[in-house]
Parts: sequence; C-alpha cells; structure tokens
Amino acid sequence: MVISNNPLSTGSLNNTSSRIETLFEQLSSAKQINSAADNAAGLAISTSFTTETQGNIQAIENASTGISLAQTAAGSLETVTDNVQRIRELAVQAANGTYTDTQREAINAEAQLLIEDTTNILEESNFNGVSLFDGDQAQVFQVGADAGDTLSVESNRLSDEIAELDFSSIDLSTIEGATAALDISDSIIDAVSATAAEYGAVQNRFESTISSLEETVLNSIEATSRIQDTDYAEATSQLASEQVKEKVGIAMQAQANADQETVLKLLG
Repeated sequence: MVISNNPLSTGSLNNTSSRIETLFEQLSSAKQINSAADNAAGLAISTSFTTETQGNIQAIENASTGISLAQTAAGSLETVTDNVQRIRELAVQAANGTYTDTQREAINAEAQLLIEDTTNILEESNFNGVSLFDGDQAQVFQVGADAGDTLSVESNRLSDEIAELDFSSIDLSTIEGATAALDISDSIIDAVSATAAEYGAVQNRFESTISSLEETVLNSIEATSRIQDTDYAEATSQLASEQVKEKVGIAMQAQANADQETVLKLLG
C-alpha cells in the first residue's frame, strides 16, 4: 500500500503562493505589469505609449527652442525699428531749411552711427549660431515623436532686403538727402514690420504645437497608467483572499500529513 501527498493540493498551494508573490510585487512597485509574464500584450502597449510620450516631451522642448528663436528675433527687430524711427526723426529735422550745414553734419553723424548699429544687428543677430536675418536655408524643428512631425522656419533675408533699399546711402547732411531718407526709412520700417509679423506667426505656431503636444502627453500618461499602474484597492483585496487560501491550503496539507502519519502507525 502506497500513501502520498495529494499532488493537486500541493499544486494549488504553489499557485496561490505564486499569486501572493506577484501581488506583493505589484503593490511594492505600484505597477501591475512588471514583466511580460504578468501581461505580455499590456506590457507591449504601455511600452509603446511610454516611447511616444518620451518623444513628445522632447518635441515640446524642441518647440520651446523655436519660441526662443522667434523671441530673440523679435527683440532684435524692435531695436532695428527704434533705430530706423530715430533716423527718420533726424531726417525730418535735417530737412528743415533753417538748419545750417554744420548743424546738418551733426545730425547726420548721429544717423550714421544708427545705420552702422542697425546693419550690425541685421548681420550678426543669430540663435545658437544660426543667422536670423541673413540666412539661406530653412530651419527644421522636430516637433513630434515621429519622423514626419516637423515644423520649418523659412529663411529670412531682411539684411539683404534693407541693403537693396539703399539704407547705407542715407545722408542727412543736405536737405535733398534728408528728404530722400524719409522714403527709405518708411520702406525699411515696412520691411521690418513684415518680418516681425512672420516671426510672430512662427511663435504662434510653436505655441499651438506645444499646447497640442501637452494634451497628447497627458492622454498617453493616463492611458499608460490605466494599463500599467496597480489598483491598490483591488490588489489589496486579492492579496487578502489569496493569503486566506494559502492558510487554508497549508492547514489542509498539515492535516493530510497528520492523517498519513496516523495510518502508517496503524499499519506498523
């Protein structure tokens, strides 16, 4: 006669212990999926969401850089506008017939300094080494998690455009030169305003992109959380249930072992 432990009872107890271990891990890690063994499909989906989220977070940083570029350009253009408006003001002053040639020379000297300063701003203004007003190619920003999610900022040739308006030829030392400077200044102010509007539109595009990305990131995080995060109430309830099962299983196995020992004594 052969007497042995019930393999079904032993297997059930082992399964219960395994589930308890898994539940403890879920509660301690705050994740219900800690490996592919827990939920292979869920892990694949949550990993995909996480990858997309990380890419979009970096895209937000990229778009923020684009906003900084537009703001840098706007600051430079504001200075250019102030300079040209001052030159125009001086031109109106120099065009007055009551001024002497010496006085006009003094007025022109200030204007020439402003022209030099403005020219330097247009030629030297850059963002991270990329020219803002003297460029020859579009700047492409990666503003999404995927390869095609890009936003281009077209090249700007304001420096050349202003040079073509004979900005450097402004001379306020004569009434004729001062009068001509009025038209030149007006044309330059129009060109600068148009460029400022372009960069303003660029900033708006980046801000809109960031707003959309932030919403996408939030939705992805929430979706990942629903798939991956532990439901503490549910996990705690399951843990208590499995622990009760384990205690009952251990008690039953102990009783079975005791009964077996009694039978062996009787047979002996």
